[in-house]
Amino acid sequence: MAAPSGGKGNYSQSELIRLMETVIVAFGAATKTANFEKYKKTIIHTGNWGCGAFGNNKELIYLSQIIAASLVGVDTLIFHGADSDILEEAKNKFHIFQEKNLILFLENQNYRWENSDGN
Repeated sequence: MAAPSGGKGNYSQSELIRLMETVIVAFGAATKTANFEKYKKTIIHTGNWGCGAFGNNKELIYLSQIIAASLVGVDTLIFHGADSDILEEAKNKFHIFQEKNLILFLENQNYRWENSDGN
């Protein structure tokens, strides 16, 4: 799964949609493969996906993965190298999101692109 790249300022609605489509499709494929192969659970190891060279917002990336995992039935999502404070905030926002329109909710968080490792 390729992380979004090249953004500046606040994430646009189309960038948020592409982000969520990418994560949902990738995690959904992992879930279907695990079910097809008759594994007992879908376990995904992840982390700061796209937050280095591509400059994605860590909280948004964590939250997008938590939401996607929930939507497609991932049993366990394990973050490696994540910023624990930012991850905790993403988890808190996930509980708030539960009853809201996904893209509108993400837009209202005013997530901004960060500097890439190359800048």
